[in-house]
Amino acid sequence: MQEQADLIFVSHAAVDQEIAAAVKRHLKSAFPSLELFVSSDPEDLPPGTPWIERILEALADARLILAVTTDRGLSRKWVWFESGRTWHSGIECVPCCLGKIRKSDLPTPFSFLQAINIDEEAGFSALVKKCGKTFCLTPEALEISRIVEELSRLDVRAEERQRILV
Repeated sequence: MQEQADLIFVSHAAVDQEIAAAVKRHLKSAFPSLELFVSSDPEDLPPGTPWIERILEALADARLILAVTTDRGLSRKWVWFESGRTWHSGIECVPCCLGKIRKSDLPTPFSFLQAINIDEEAGFSALVKKCGKTFCLTPEALEISRIVEELSRLDVRAEERQRILV
């Protein structure tokens, strides 16, 4: 069996791409040696790449999957598919709630997992702690209050973008 890389896969709806990018950026600041895969990031999925193959490759390599479980994300089959990779695999999935969806509101099977509200200081701090424990790394200092404010703003923008698209 191939040893897994220090890779976190961030599953998200396309409309939540700014949220996923912010999570990636802030976790990368906390843990510079970690790799994070975000399918909407052209660095992770460059134009011309066979995208399904690359996503499946990243899912196979990931040691942790973060599911951005907004109401928009929960309406996308890909978020369910990518998160489903964790069942019976030994890979953990952390539902990362923000906006209207709170950790107490998650549908099954997401509700079977300990979720966090990443737009709250305690929630984002718990995410950083989880990543550090999973990869045996000590995080660099972060301005958590600034991060959760940014995530809240990005959620509002994604909600507005979703309304325009519908």
